[in-house]
Amino acid sequence: MTTTSSASWKSEPLQFSAPPEYARLRELLQRIGYTHDGLCERLEISSVYDFKEGREGRPRPPGPIDALTLFVRMFLDAEDVPWSDVRGSLSDDDIALLQQFGLVQDGSTPDSCASTVLLYPIEQLWIVSDRSASTTDPDEKNRPPADVVYPALTRNTQRFVGLMPRNSCERFLELCAGTGIAALLAAKGFARQAWAVDITQRATRFAKFNAELNELSNVTTLEGDLFAPVRGEQFDIIVAHPPYMPALEDEYIFRDGGPDGERITWGIFRDLAEHLRPGGVYYCDCLTSDREGAPVEDRIREALGEHRGEFDIMFGEIRTFDPVQYYADRAKDGEGGESFESIGQRWEVFKRLKVERLVFGTILLRRRSDGRQGVSVRRSLSPHTHTHDFFRVLDWKSRTQFWTDADRRSLLDARLKSNPDLLFRSIHRLVEGRWVAQGFELLAPTPFVVEGTVPSWFPQLLVWMDGEMRSRDHLQHLKDAGHVPDGASEDEFAEMLFHAVDGGYATIVTDDAAVR
Repeated sequence: MTTTSSASWKSEPLQFSAPPEYARLRELLQRIGYTHDGLCERLEISSVYDFKEGREGRPRPPGPIDALTLFVRMFLDAEDVPWSDVRGSLSDDDIALLQQFGLVQDGSTPDSCASTVLLYPIEQLWIVSDRSASTTDPDEKNRPPADVVYPALTRNTQRFVGLMPRNSCERFLELCAGTGIAALLAAKGFARQAWAVDITQRATRFAKFNAELNELSNVTTLEGDLFAPVRGEQFDIIVAHPPYMPALEDEYIFRDGGPDGERITWGIFRDLAEHLRPGGVYYCDCLTSDREGAPVEDRIREALGEHRGEFDIMFGEIRTFDPVQYYADRAKDGEGGESFESIGQRWEVFKRLKVERLVFGTILLRRRSDGRQGVSVRRSLSPHTHTHDFFRVLDWKSRTQFWTDADRRSLLDARLKSNPDLLFRSIHRLVEGRWVAQGFELLAPTPFVVEGTVPSWFPQLLVWMDGEMRSRDHLQHLKDAGHVPDGASEDEFAEMLFHAVDGGYATIVTDDAAVR
């Protein structure tokens, strides 16, 4: 992967030290309350991802500045602060410690102090990244270099680590690691060993510093292009948050993914089978595309090459864009440095590649170990989707991919429970002075967003589905109430039950719990 800029910071902000010195730094952060809970309580937010910088309108706390407020202003707001405030809030030893690690320096004026990095808590960790900087600032002096280590404070990162599989495992690999946030969380919580790989030396140093800051000796940081530094190794879980923005010219390594945005994402697919063990999981958050006759999930399977049949594929769609309209809107709004002159070039690229729509979403692949054919599933994510929902859908699809009519009839003797979050809409049309029902729609907002048309009696069936009565008895109730004809086919009813479970409108209940 190459970039058009070889710029890098003129000075290395981070200085490494011995373990006792990191312990002193952690003690300082704990002592002043610069933890996730302490920060949220002070700023009255529920998560560090809700943080608003002072220039975004966050109110300043009244009264004299204390150490926690000082750290927020320096290490989150990235503001210069008077040295007098620093000396009034911290001891000489505390200040010397920050200087020892290269975390602070003189600011823009002789009497001011500035941080060299952002430093912030995420979950039970502290993360260091480069300071926030606009990639569209017209003043080149204020723009970050190509190898900038982007902050892990974005909503995209929140979703990435929030949906990341956290199954207990031996070996975890994060590609395109940046700060190493995923590898650090894995090493802290559920992986015996974790690796963080990034193509830039700068990101690798930041990830190494973060591992040492958090006393995580089970993290290995490596510099190199994708799998190159771990050639010959296999892992239980592999994750990536790759550069995925379509770029006519590469400028920022963390962001730009080639003309269609897929260069790095698809590069991972090509070598994935070599490094993901049977039974292992790959997880990725990216922007990709549906193309003529080839939706994302089909394109992923083809990219896996000769091992394509060994993988279950789950694509969680977040939103879709018309490719040209998306960039036209960005140019109109002045976002991302997009110009109207570049839209024609982008249109030519998308036309040549037969891109129908850009799709932003989450990819989860599971390599099968039982020799069965892998399944492909696409769902729309909701804010309430959890990682285990991905696996439940894959398990269901795998179990039912070869079901016969006889298998579907088994649902007649099953007990189903309706999704408590369902929404029901009826559509009426005014005909000759009265409202006449034209159709009925059902929406499941959790665990994935699914909607479809249903017969008029289906909502009543869902009311009765409480997990106690068998479906065959529900059918008889529908007949007794006159909702369906006495001769209604059991096979057709079983088919509808199957689609109700498949769409997330209902779950099958066993003696222990709902299994789907």
